[in-house]
Amino acid sequence: MNLMKYDYLDYEDTDRLVKIDLNVDKNSYKPSDEVELKVKVTDKDGNGVECDTLISVVDEAIFLIQDDRNEDIKSIYNDKYFPFYQYATYQPLPFMPGGYGNDYDVPEGLNNGDTIYFENVKTDKNGEATVKFKLNNLETKFRITAISANKKLYYGTNRLKFVSEK
Repeated sequence: MNLMKYDYLDYEDTDRLVKIDLNVDKNSYKPSDEVELKVKVTDKDGNGVECDTLISVVDEAIFLIQDDRNEDIKSIYNDKYFPFYQYATYQPLPFMPGGYGNDYDVPEGLNNGDTIYFENVKTDKNGEATVKFKLNNLETKFRITAISANKKLYYGTNRLKFVSEK
């Protein structure tokens, strides 16, 4: 199984920025609740765009340790032909020893990790997708980050924060 994607991104056209709407199904959540997230990706004219959209749901506290660098593509990629990698931090990487996915066992029923969800989803021809994920057992603030891109070089990012409390 290939756990890493490697590609080149040639991106310059600001007309290809997309808007990503993120909507959760409730106003408030409790620890261990299931969350339904609706994603809609549209172009500058409001038309749906088919994209690969990387969705991550992370405990907000992690960003006190490391800033989120996904705001602007030009802040991530310095030149026109800069390679990028997409991978999950909890999976072992083929070019590095270790990784967290197979190195320790989390007891059943205990999910207190900082990354709740990390998956790539494809939006349909209307630019829509729905994902579901279960929260961990903690009362905390979460950040959903969505990064969308496609082969036509459309790209965008968005974030949504929500709280889990008793």
